[in-house]
Amino acid sequence: MSLKILILPGDGIGPEIIATAKQALEVLDAKLGLGLEINTKPIGFDALKETGATWSTDIEDACRKADGVIMGPTDTAAYPSPEEGELGPQRLQERIWICLQTFGLAGLLSVRRL
Repeated sequence: MSLKILILPGDGIGPEIIATAKQALEVLDAKLGLGLEINTKPIGFDALKETGATWSTDIEDACRKADGVIMGPTDTAAYPSPEEGELGPQRLQERIWICLQTFGLAGLLSVRRL
C-alpha cells in the first residue's frame, strides 16, 4: 500500500524549504520502505507563470486525492489582485485547508491514519 503525498513548493524560499523536506521523505522511504508516492504541483507564482492561474481544479483534485499535503510558504507582491481574479497567498492556503478538512486531515503537513 502506498501513501500519496502531494508537494506544493510555494513561493520565495518555499521551494528551497520543500526541496529539503522532499529529500528527507525520499531518504526515509528508501530506508524504511514506507511506500510513498510523491507528486509535486506548482502553486502560487510558479503556477501563475506556468498556467496563468495561482490555483486550479487540477491542484484541488490532487489535494483531495492525496493522503498528505506538504505546502511551502506562499507570499509575493507579484500576485495579481483579487479584483483581477487571482487568489493571493491567504486564499490559496484557505482553499488547501478546506480540501484537507474535507477528508479529515489534521493540517497542512499531515498523513491520513491507516
